Amino acid sequence: MYMKQPDYSTKTVSWKKIRPPEICYLNYCLINAQSYPKAVWYIFGNELCERFSYYGLKAVLVLFFTTIQKYDNNTSTIIVHLFIVSQSISTLFGAIIADSYWGKYKTIFILSIVHAVGNIIVAISSLVTSVSINFQRLFTIVGLLITAIGAGGIRPCVCAFGGDQFEMPDQEDRLQMYFSIFYFTINLGSFLSSCITPELRKSVQCFGKDSCFPLAFGVPALLMIISIVLFVSAKNLYKIIKPTSSVITTSIGCIFHALRKKITASSNEAKRKDWLEYADDKYNAQEISDLRSALDVLFLLIPIPMFYTLLDQQSSRWVLQGTLMNGKIDFLNWIIKPDQIHLINPLFVLIFIPFFNVAIYPLLNKIGINTAFRKIILGGMFAALSFAIAAVVQYTIIGQTFSIPSNESQLRIYNNFDCNVSISGSLVGNFSIEQLDVLHINYNTTVFNETDVLSIDLLPSCELKSNTLKQHVFIEKETVSSYLLTSKNNVDIELIHLSELKKLKNGNSNLR
Repeated sequence: MYMKQPDYSTKTVSWKKIRPPEICYLNYCLINAQSYPKAVWYIFGNELCERFSYYGLKAVLVLFFTTIQKYDNNTSTIIVHLFIVSQSISTLFGAIIADSYWGKYKTIFILSIVHAVGNIIVAISSLVTSVSINFQRLFTIVGLLITAIGAGGIRPCVCAFGGDQFEMPDQEDRLQMYFSIFYFTINLGSFLSSCITPELRKSVQCFGKDSCFPLAFGVPALLMIISIVLFVSAKNLYKIIKPTSSVITTSIGCIFHALRKKITASSNEAKRKDWLEYADDKYNAQEISDLRSALDVLFLLIPIPMFYTLLDQQSSRWVLQGTLMNGKIDFLNWIIKPDQIHLINPLFVLIFIPFFNVAIYPLLNKIGINTAFRKIILGGMFAALSFAIAAVVQYTIIGQTFSIPSNESQLRIYNNFDCNVSISGSLVGNFSIEQLDVLHINYNTTVFNETDVLSIDLLPSCELKSNTLKQHVFIEKETVSSYLLTSKNNVDIELIHLSELKKLKNGNSNLR
């Protein structure tokens, strides 16, 4: 199935009817691949590897902080988001440098090297164990800062550099398809890295630990080096446009110049219809008009940072929430790692690109949601709903407050045997605990402390030398008392008092 392209040669095209490039049909893009400039395929490969590197590092970062560098959850979340913010700020400087000084090719090349150096430093920081934990933390922060500068700096350049390779207006339809493939490539790199790097972290043991963060960080670093090689190898194919001036610096200069002229304008000077027109002595009408349009749109986009504030929680709080769950997906016979939560977003994007085009957008058009702004509002509502659901999930996991009523106590006995156990007591009567199950017994305590004598009998299938046990259990008023029923040297029954039951930062349960 092919997407009919609009006629760009006339001025009567209805841009509302033109589908955005990110939702074009992928098969149309690939069938016409031979008509693309050869250079863009190297750019696709470069972007795939670079996105794998960035998202692969970010996927396992919060667990590295909590399990290896022993930060608490809140501090780990702060560091991860500072890394994301640093990368976003670097994007502005990368755009200015590319437009005004180095040009896109040189900016991508130099900052890609910076990106790779940062990745390597982070990988080394996960290897170093002979120094103090504070030095390891500092080394990691330096590596992340360098990575953020590199990744953010090249972010606004790569896509635009690929667009420079097309001959306009002859290849304008191919340019639209290029943006689709580029968008697809970003999400493919994100999906692959979010799937693979958590497996490298958890499924591989190295250097005497039950995880392998050096490998999880090392593979993204290697992919970043491959990204640079792919990019540089096609230098002779690229169309390199020399830098002129930056839209960002021009816009900022126009704003400050207009404000200064407006403030210092004399009362005799003719008033302007718009405050930006005070800059007409230095900036032409087209620049002022473009800036005015951009500022009008910017006002409408104020909620967008709020959306990304929520979206980037996938890299921190949602991963930490995943450590509190078992991750079992029964119908797939697969246990999803906490840091693999990242793969869901790019996976759904790859699936929904054609699905939205075929089914969702036509349906939305019929009910009046037919503009980009209305779709943004609808998407924001779904984003808010997703976090309401996340709050319910968190409450279900650990948010319910368990309180013991006055004059009551609870006894919990965990059966660690592969057979059923019979328990009787003078206060509780007779109970049976199935294999690997837990028994909850509620007591009405009339005094501060009470003691019960439990008779424990195991079925013959347990195959222990001694299958019976009598033991006193201590029950404290308005408290949960927990005991573990297990074996002593695989010979005798043993009932162990558990003084504490808690969840470790790596997601495993810990009994004391």
